[in-house]
This record gives sequence, structure tokens and C-alpha cells, in this order.
Amino acid sequence: MLNLIIVFLFLQGCGHKETKNHKAHDYLTVILELKVEYDDVFEVYFAENIKNQYNEKDRLGVFVRGKNSFQKVVFRLPQRTYPLKLRIDLGSKGIESPIILRQIILTTGVRSKIIPMEELKFYFRLNPYLELGKNRFMYRKKIDNKYDPYLISKDLTKTIIELFHDY
Repeated sequence: MLNLIIVFLFLQGCGHKETKNHKAHDYLTVILELKVEYDDVFEVYFAENIKNQYNEKDRLGVFVRGKNSFQKVVFRLPQRTYPLKLRIDLGSKGIESPIILRQIILTTGVRSKIIPMEELKFYFRLNPYLELGKNRFMYRKKIDNKYDPYLISKDLTKTIIELFHDY
């Protein structure tokens, strides 16, 4: 609880700041750069306390058009939301198919944390409905006729503080 209070107080001073003609946002944007073949709906759940459960009110959904090329799937979190953990749902339509994830970008408009697929394991865990293959390849699959492929972050406190900190 003390850690949450410290992070909250620290981040209160990190509002809109001008940095060399660039304006920092008071919100975090999560960008997935990926290739997915079929239309689907992706979601991001976020929690501002590492111990909190994810809930429906702290969730954003985006329709993703299937393409044979890489695309950016963008989630803009609500203003003044500083998530210490994320859950990225990679489809809800039950389609067993591959996804090629190039990178995940967390950005405030001025600072960004780029997480390439090769470093994904340091920031996120795959659940059993995702199978990791070679060359940034993940396969979405059903288990016992259930389907729920997602990535769940590890503690992002340090990363979020670095993104919103005013140097």
C-alpha cells in the first residue's frame, strides 16, 4: 500500500510538460505492432495497483482488421491513468490462428518504451492459449473448447515511472 501511495504522489507531479517543443500526454498509449490474418477484437485491461484484479470498467477494446501486412493496434488509456500492470487480450472470436508480434510500445507522446518480441518475456507472460513459435510467431489456440489468448504483464511500476517522470 505504501508503494502505491509513493507512486501516486510521484506521478501527481507528472502532468502536461513541455519538452523541446513536444508535449507529454497525461495518458498512456499502448501500441501493438503485429500481423494478424483475420478480423477480431483485441482488448487491454489495466490496473493502477499491482494487487488489484482486472475488471470490465478498466478495459479498452479495438476492432482489428485482418491483414497480410504489419499494422499498429492502438489503445489510448484514459487520462491520468498510470497502470502498474496490463493484460492484452489477443482476440475474442475463437479463431485459432497465428499472430506475428513485432513489438509492444508504451508511450506518453514524449517518452516511449519499446518492447521487441525478443524481450517480451522480461515484461509479459503468455497464457496457455498462446503457443510461442519461432520468428515472433504466436499461435492462438483452444484448450478443452475454451479460447482466451492473452499476455499478462509483470510489474510495470518502474517502466511507468520512467515514462511519466519529468527529467
